[in-house]
Amino acid sequence: MRIIIPIINSPSPRGTPGGAYHPLCNLDRMSRLHTPLYQPSSPENTPTFRFLDFVNQSYSTNLRDYHDLYTWSITNIDKFWSLVWDFTNIIGYKGNHIVDSSALPPSNPPWSAQLITAQTLPS
Repeated sequence: MRIIIPIINSPSPRGTPGGAYHPLCNLDRMSRLHTPLYQPSSPENTPTFRFLDFVNQSYSTNLRDYHDLYTWSITNIDKFWSLVWDFTNIIGYKGNHIVDSSALPPSNPPWSAQLITAQTLPS
């Protein structure tokens, strides 16, 4: 597959020569891509960190940040989704089998969970 980025023939920002400009090639913009759009003043009070604490309490882990949680979640897929169910207070029957972490995704059978949607979904 070939991706073509069109060049807009208009004056370049900040008076750079050439007249060819594409917003994705703007170096100022590229440096801003690494700047978070939002950073909470106290990350430990966010739902993500409350979930991280819930994982630490449930499995005696020592996850410290989002990256640790991400790494744990992809190596413990079954435990992660089971805890998501519990942490978010989904009303229904979770079933006995969440995810077989040793199997590839297409090999996993459909979930046997049953949601009570009238009570689970916000109105």
